[in-house]
Amino acid sequence: MGTHAQRIEALETATHENQTGVQAIIDQLAAVQLVVNKIAQDQATKNEDRRSDEGERSVNGRTRQPPPDDFDERDHQPFFGAKLARLEFPTFAGDDPTVWFSRVEQFFEFQAILEV
Repeated sequence: MGTHAQRIEALETATHENQTGVQAIIDQLAAVQLVVNKIAQDQATKNEDRRSDEGERSVNGRTRQPPPDDFDERDHQPFFGAKLARLEFPTFAGDDPTVWFSRVEQFFEFQAILEV
């Protein structure tokens, strides 16, 4: 080990190198964030263009009305499109209608069918 002055000098040098490394990481993250934002904007533009071209949207062969103008799809669906699960429409077994109604609501929610 060296003197206190040498150890302090070594610590200051290491601290400066760490700060430089952290700043480089922050700069890289900022660049990645810009790219991700650009991709998200491009995807949103493509979705808007597709919706305006189609007029109505179709999910699993079923046509539905486009969402209202103030509907923000980013709040209701994941960023990356997920494949819709294949679900059978629940049949009423004659037991509790509230359970059946809840399953029907889940069916429409999972299939991304909006209320009109």
